Amino acid sequence: MNIDLTHISETEKIFKCLLRHLEEKEVDEELYKITEPYLRMWLLAIISGFGKNQLRIKILKEEISKSMPQTESYFCEAIKNMWCEETVGILVETFSTAPWINEHYLLNYNEIVSTVANSITKDLVIKLVKPMLDKELSPFNRDILQLWYDMGLKRRRQVH
Repeated sequence: MNIDLTHISETEKIFKCLLRHLEEKEVDEELYKITEPYLRMWLLAIISGFGKNQLRIKILKEEISKSMPQTESYFCEAIKNMWCEETVGILVETFSTAPWINEHYLLNYNEIVSTVANSITKDLVIKLVKPMLDKELSPFNRDILQLWYDMGLKRRRQVH
């Protein structure tokens, strides 16, 4: 199946150009008012390209339990743009308790799992993932955290 998605990337480019001329606080306040999850995450993915701040991280935390995995590609973009210990902590907490983590998710929606696995550092796995692995987890949740732990321990240097 061939689907032309060039109009979406063009829309994002135009949107980013327009946003550059607005105050960050104003943009964030408007983003926070949006209640439709798909639109909110699409805009967060774009706006997070200008940097992370507490309100953007708060929106990521609010949405991850409400609209995952339907908006997974936007989450990945926002995670990459806002990569920090706090963001990783949110992901570890979510993926250790999320009831929607199951075989279907792992087979069809694993972009976030891969994004974190490819970026997490040894320091972050020791500080954030290891304590969660000591708790009781479902097999699927444990598998994801174990993957992150293993990948982070193999990484010797800071990725970001």
